[in-house]
Amino acid sequence: MKHLTKHRLTMTLAFLAALTCGKKQDIVKEVVLYQLKADSVMEYRAIAETTNQFLQRQKGFIQRKILQDKKDPTLFVDIVEWETIEDAESAIQISQKEPSLRSFFEA
Repeated sequence: MKHLTKHRLTMTLAFLAALTCGKKQDIVKEVVLYQLKADSVMEYRAIAETTNQFLQRQKGFIQRKILQDKKDPTLFVDIVEWETIEDAESAIQISQKEPSLRSFFEA
């Protein structure tokens, strides 16, 4: 997987605090834009399930949504909700060392 660079802008990871009608909520959204290798797209469903299982075991995890570009099926956006930014950052650190996620980072 490579982090996507398009139109000279790079967006690899952003943490967003949810806003509802101007009122801040405590939920943190992690947004990741990435591109898979073309030969990894077909097997990505299984890779995503392994990643979901890992995320569900992490402190503060709420939910994950995966969006796929209709024009370019190698492009994806993950939106992961966390209770706190510390929970999100901790999961990112742990994920880098997690053997079961190797296929995710190599896709």
